[in-house]
Amino acid sequence: MPSREPGRSIRIFLIDRTPTGRRLSGLSQWTGGSFDFARSDYDKARTRPELKRTGVYILVGPNEGGGKETRIYIGESNVIRVRIDKHHIEKDFWSRAFVFTSNAEPLNKAHVLYLEARLLDLARTAGVAAIDNDTEPEAEGRLSEPEQADMDAYLNEMLVLLPVLGLSVFEAPATQTFGVDQTGTGGSTTSARRYELQTGTAQAVGYDGPSGFLVTKGASGPIVAKVMSPSYSTLRTRLAETSVLQPQGENYVLSEDYLFGSPSAAASVIAGRSLSGNVSWKDEQGLTLGQNRSATATKPIAGSVEEMDEDALFGDIELKPVSSGSIP
Repeated sequence: MPSREPGRSIRIFLIDRTPTGRRLSGLSQWTGGSFDFARSDYDKARTRPELKRTGVYILVGPNEGGGKETRIYIGESNVIRVRIDKHHIEKDFWSRAFVFTSNAEPLNKAHVLYLEARLLDLARTAGVAAIDNDTEPEAEGRLSEPEQADMDAYLNEMLVLLPVLGLSVFEAPATQTFGVDQTGTGGSTTSARRYELQTGTAQAVGYDGPSGFLVTKGASGPIVAKVMSPSYSTLRTRLAETSVLQPQGENYVLSEDYLFGSPSAAASVIAGRSLSGNVSWKDEQGLTLGQNRSATATKPIAGSVEEMDEDALFGDIELKPVSSGSIP
């Protein structure tokens, strides 16, 4: 019988008893650890032992005035506090910091230089956040083969933990996350189902997946919008201003794969008018997204109480009515 991949436990300790305060986090059977904190708490955070160690860190904040919502800076140091002290004075954008060190055998300078380079490469490949770093360090050649394997394993654990802590800027592009090929012609290799939108002059291919609703490059819809909700209209304007939606004749064309927060947002922004995602997106069998979701929610579960009849529940028990005279 094939073995099932075991789950993982994540431990998050709220130092200040609040989810937005200082946090210590780790994974089961991992000697590494994360310490993250809000910039407003740096006076308390800088006294922590984690900031006295060698490690890698990520500064995160809003990317004001840019096409991407988040800006990050990735760094490393023999003594992390020394570097963050400098960033606290000189860098204005960041509002939270994530620090990674080791709780057992300490990381050394070569280790953290490698991790910094790998994180920068992943962030640039993902293209989710604006990157504040000016340099592009090379990861290869910094470590021996066994050490590189150790750091790759360390990095994999970081990438498991970071999204749970609210930072998803290192995730693979949506085309890889959803198992969709770059041509947008399908080829899903995950459970993400392929849908099509065809209404008026609008047409698009999309996938309902774990991170949202992905619309693939090449989707098109009219530039002139009709009635839309304010939030969808604002999103459409922002995508046009940042060239995610590019004008071609009378239509906007999606210049890259884009992950929307909902199927309705995806359909409305592409079509230029308010649409229901549950009705507008149809799979290859002609079923709507709403029909597939309804089928999932009403599908019987083997052995559940809901599908067991009275005979299965009560067996041979004879249920007799109780006469009024038998009641004392």
